[in-house]
Amino acid sequence: MWLITLSHSATWAAHGTRWFDTARLLRPAQVSTVERAVEHLRRVGKQPTANRVVSELPFGFWVALFANAYDTTIWRSDLYRIFARRIKNRQGLHETLDRLRTLRNRIAHHEPIFQRNLKDDYRRIRDVVELLSEPALLWLDHHSSTLDALDVEPDAVLGF
Repeated sequence: MWLITLSHSATWAAHGTRWFDTARLLRPAQVSTVERAVEHLRRVGKQPTANRVVSELPFGFWVALFANAYDTTIWRSDLYRIFARRIKNRQGLHETLDRLRTLRNRIAHHEPIFQRNLKDDYRRIRDVVELLSEPALLWLDHHSSTLDALDVEPDAVLGF
């Protein structure tokens, strides 16, 4: 996912390849997440290289980097650059990313999502994609059939 790649690149540029090993930079919860990722890699017989550790970190780890706790240590010094200064409200971005994290987890765990406002979720996805890359948003809009699918009434789906 672009958000992960860009977040890693921004923090890497400022703090070095293994920025996630810097305990002074991360809160205890994220340090524990990194330690679990490193341990998992060792258990499966892989060297915990920077790229492998980054690949093992869950989406929630990355979303947490946009929280209040990281406003002065990571956001203001590193992550705001990802968005080419198009965003001023880090807190709103964090809320959006956290809602999308929850949506992603519900889908990944085969939980129902029908009670959610899926059009709002899709709008949030588009907003984040637009912040990261306007050409990517154009591609998404051209190829996505999500809104068409969301406009189909449940009775029409049950009738096939």
